[in-house]
Amino acid sequence: MKKNVALPEKKEVLNDFFDDLLSFIQAEKRYIVFCLRYKFIEGERESKPKERLKVQTKLQWTATKVDLVELIYALYYARCINNGEAEIKNITEAFELLFNINLGKYYRTYIDVTRRKINRSKFLCSLIKITEEELIEKDSK
Repeated sequence: MKKNVALPEKKEVLNDFFDDLLSFIQAEKRYIVFCLRYKFIEGERESKPKERLKVQTKLQWTATKVDLVELIYALYYARCINNGEAEIKNITEAFELLFNINLGKYYRTYIDVTRRKINRSKFLCSLIKITEEELIEKDSK
């Protein structure tokens, strides 16, 4: 027999998802800052800190580059990084470092996203759907 479960509002699920994502990004940012400071104190400062960070983080983006660009622009438009003061270039560079990926001409990729005829935010919609399904599944346990 199934329980009657009140489903959360889509807006609430989306807000929770972005809150969790932002917390994750902030934690990773603090980790990167810590690593940079530690290396500086130890006297191991290198001329290419980006290369050093690539070695230190083990996170790897496994979805498509288009998906990552879509996510980056969503965060940029939501103005949820540095109180909306972060530039798209800085956000992109941070994600490139975080996930050991080169997005190249990300602005061209974004133009391709904007030219989609159907469902221009396909990846974000899939994230919402997956998150809602997981929440419903957890509520039913």
